[in-house]
Amino acid sequence: MENEAFSILAENAPEIGADRAISFVPEGDPSPCAVIEDTGSRTIIAVLPCEQEAARVARHAIRPDGGYGSVTVEKTTERVTAFTFEEWLYR
Repeated sequence: MENEAFSILAENAPEIGADRAISFVPEGDPSPCAVIEDTGSRTIIAVLPCEQEAARVARHAIRPDGGYGSVTVEKTTERVTAFTFEEWLYR
């Protein structure tokens, strides 16, 4: 992902880990997007149908109650695993 444009979706205070949610997908892009845990093995947390829903998952994932560290949002060809943030959260 080096030298690609990105946007910071959210970041936590240093006191609670300084985790970041970063998107490498332009806002409003209709492509399916993966939310990827950015520590160690780069595990896919979820695949959503668009950047907007993936950004919602990413913002929640970095929170202390979200259960993940830093994450990225990237375009993918993987199968969609949840269609909305709520579907992912309450699965």
